[in-house]
Amino acid sequence: MAIAVVCMCLISYISYVVQNALLEQVSLMGTDLLMGYLDRTDGILDTFVEDIEQYGKVDTYSFVGSDIFYFEQNVYDLKFVENSYFDLYQMEIGSGRLFYDFEDEHVVVIGKDLANTFRLHDRILYHNQWYTVIGILDSVCESFYGNDNACVFVPYRFYDSSHTQLLMKSTDEVFTKQYLSYYLNMYAIEYEIFSQSQIKEAMKLLLELMEKVLYIIGCVSFVVSMLGIGNVMLFSVEQRKGEIGIRKAIGASDFAIFLQFLLEVCVMSVVGYVIGIVLSILCILVFSWYLNSHFYLTFSLCLYLLCMCLGIGIIGGVVPAYLACKKDVVDVLSV
Repeated sequence: MAIAVVCMCLISYISYVVQNALLEQVSLMGTDLLMGYLDRTDGILDTFVEDIEQYGKVDTYSFVGSDIFYFEQNVYDLKFVENSYFDLYQMEIGSGRLFYDFEDEHVVVIGKDLANTFRLHDRILYHNQWYTVIGILDSVCESFYGNDNACVFVPYRFYDSSHTQLLMKSTDEVFTKQYLSYYLNMYAIEYEIFSQSQIKEAMKLLLELMEKVLYIIGCVSFVVSMLGIGNVMLFSVEQRKGEIGIRKAIGASDFAIFLQFLLEVCVMSVVGYVIGIVLSILCILVFSWYLNSHFYLTFSLCLYLLCMCLGIGIIGGVVPAYLACKKDVVDVLSV
């Protein structure tokens, strides 16, 4: 029973940690809206950007393009971004400098993880064009949009694909989303809009589903506990035939015998529950220290587990208690 309680408590704690970590990663996008599959044709996007800057309640935005390049048989991620991208993700330069949107030279800035591969003033070949490393970023947290520590950043003006993405911060997500939809439809731009709230809601639903599945798996340990309690009580009934016979001989009723064994099961369940809660608290304290997270164990879960332990104990002890109260006094005393 104690093991079942520990399993359920750890499942709850792990679900809490994972959910907070993933939602934090979404927040690290540094933007309220992520727009994908924009088609950069006919200069329409330039007019569109002017409009959203003026009316869309947008604080900061950056177009983003993605590609890969090969260097010494390794594959590296390439991101074409505007200078405002570094503000969106609150990136700071470690050495060198950031590039500007109006850079005429072919330059790049690299993430911290690539500092051992490329150095300042090294040259990178991409599409038959040499790019010079002018800056190395400080380490940043891996965001929902990818691990920027392992990326090479290129000024967006050198992006030559027709499909791009737009990341932005908005002071009013609802208004901006409606406004963007109106203008994108007006300009007949192919698009999809994802907001942080949508992504977080979808992730919450997924995590809640996974948590329920884990709880169902954890319930298997309670079933095992129930079978174990049943076997222990059956063995106890067989070992205490003499006691049962003596109690019946001096006038104990069947209900009294039944209640005695059922109360013993309840006591065993409560003891197992207490041991499990104590072990769970110790385990969660250790994990929270190791993972640098908050301690998490709710009173409602503890109360639910107590009811589960009593319920499972009673179910597992009903049959042995019934068999004990129905034993014939002559048979048990003649043994």
